[in-house]
Amino acid sequence: MDDKNEFSTFDFLGFRTKLEYLMKDAGFWTSRGPDYNALAPRLNMTPVTLFRYLRGERRQPDINCIIGIASFFDVSTDWLLGLTDVPEKAVPDGNEVKILTPADELEKLAYLYSKASTNDQEIIKCVLSKYEDAAEG
Repeated sequence: MDDKNEFSTFDFLGFRTKLEYLMKDAGFWTSRGPDYNALAPRLNMTPVTLFRYLRGERRQPDINCIIGIASFFDVSTDWLLGLTDVPEKAVPDGNEVKILTPADELEKLAYLYSKASTNDQEIIKCVLSKYEDAAEG
């Protein structure tokens, strides 16, 4: 296969299978099936779009959709796209690869926040309040 085209096709079946797995694991799948109405707004899409992704009736998701799903379920975009078998996000740590858990990420964010200037901390608070307001509304 030509190196340029090695990853040019989208594995829609793999994507759908992983999305279904994530929904079940996170409790967005009931005995009656997927709970589109509960999950779709959290992924910034309509329930119909989510339904179509799971049924294979929608063209491949755009990059913002893939990033949103990966972020919400705390998995790597590479895993969603079928480029790796490891669902966790990984970051280099010296010569090893360290898997970041949500607790690790939160600890790192808290540390970085503590190192920010007072002005930068206020900016961070302002940005986060935007998302807090959206989550409550």
